[in-house]
Amino acid sequence: MPIESLFQQLGEPHGEPWCLLFSNTGISRIDASRKDFGSLDDLRTWLLGKGILAKGSPSTGEDSRVLERAIRLREAVFGIGSALAHRRQPSEDEVSELNWNVQKAVVAARIDAVGGALEWNLTGLRTSVSGCTGLIALSAAGLFTSDQATRVRECNNETCGWLFLDLSKNRSRKWCDMSDCGNVAKARRYYAKQKALRTGS
Repeated sequence: MPIESLFQQLGEPHGEPWCLLFSNTGISRIDASRKDFGSLDDLRTWLLGKGILAKGSPSTGEDSRVLERAIRLREAVFGIGSALAHRRQPSEDEVSELNWNVQKAVVAARIDAVGGALEWNLTGLRTSVSGCTGLIALSAAGLFTSDQATRVRECNNETCGWLFLDLSKNRSRKWCDMSDCGNVAKARRYYAKQKALRTGS
C-alpha cells in the first residue's frame, strides 16, 4: 500500500493544502495588527472553519501543550516552505519538528479492510485538535515530498510573506492573492511612476 494513498485520504481542497493555509496564520507574516491564536479554542475554531476538525468533536480533554506544539509545527512548515520557495536547504530543526508530528500522526492512523483491499483511515485524527495537527503534518509531508514542492511560492509583497501553491501554466504567479497583494504592488508601482513624472526623475 503506497504512502501516497495515505496523503490522498486527507481530502484537501485543490490548490490549497492545509499545511500552507496553516502556515499563513502567523501574525508576523502579513499584518502585525492581526492576533495569533490566543487559546486552544481559537485554534479549534480555525480547524472547524477549514473542515479539518470534525463537527461535534469534544471541546474538552485536550493536553494544555497542544497549542504550543501546533504553533511549533506551523513555524516549521513555514520555514520549510519558504526554504523550498527560495531554493534553499530547510533547516534540520524544522525538518525534525515536522518528522516528529508525521510519525505521531502515522501511529494514530488506522488501516481498514474495505472491499477486499486495505485502506488508510484518518477519521480518528479528525476528532481532536491534537489529531488535526497530525493531519496538517501529513499535509506538509505529502506536499513537500511531491513534484508540487517546486511550485511552493512565497508572496512577493514584502509585508506579506504568505506561502501559496503556484498552479499557473508558466509558473509565474507572484502574489498570494492578486486582488489583495497584487493590487497593492500595482498601486505602489503606479504611485512611484507618478512621483517620478512629477519630479522629472
